[in-house]
Amino acid sequence: MNKTIFSDEQYSVEKFVLGPLRTNCYVIINENNNAVVIDPGYCSKVLTDWLESKNINLTTVLLTHGHFDHILGMKMFPNIPIFVHENDMELLLDNDKNAAKTFNLSVEYNKNNIINFTDDFTIPCDNINFKTIHTPGHTEGSTTYLAFNKILFTGDAIFAGTVGRCDLWGGSEEKTKETVKKISRLKEDYLIYPGHGKLSTLNDEKLNNPYFLQNR
Repeated sequence: MNKTIFSDEQYSVEKFVLGPLRTNCYVIINENNNAVVIDPGYCSKVLTDWLESKNINLTTVLLTHGHFDHILGMKMFPNIPIFVHENDMELLLDNDKNAAKTFNLSVEYNKNNIINFTDDFTIPCDNINFKTIHTPGHTEGSTTYLAFNKILFTGDAIFAGTVGRCDLWGGSEEKTKETVKKISRLKEDYLIYPGHGKLSTLNDEKLNNPYFLQNR
């Protein structure tokens, strides 16, 4: 099921927990009822029925990285622009690299609506600007999205109290350390909305996450 985790006069954010790996999928809706989906990890009728029931117009899909449990639901949106860092295109194209094959799954999507980006890119989505922060380590192209200058959608780069594993294809322990240093240099106490598990804040991670404490 879904839960409203952020709301003000202009925007709201819904969190759906999808699939057996309990991937956090986020839907960001503006005052015009247009929406962005981050990490549609599984083909979920719950998600599509909810969008339809609320008459929400989905305009954009953002992927934090290319592992199967964050991208399987892409095929539900064949005509929607889907953004992913160029370094993770290899994962989208290869079921070994994205780990789908391990679970006897296959990733399907319309290649014509995939849009690659590199570092320091801003994605305009109907008055919601998403700034990309390249946060590799979990994968080469792992990306954190900063929205409203309040929320960091970190995917599997950073979780509450820990970081993402770096032993899968394209992972790097050294790059994970650099990512932690990069995020720890941010000054604001951003909300952290990760790809799995509970929500957090940047200040909480600076004070309690052992990976942040090691990289001061």
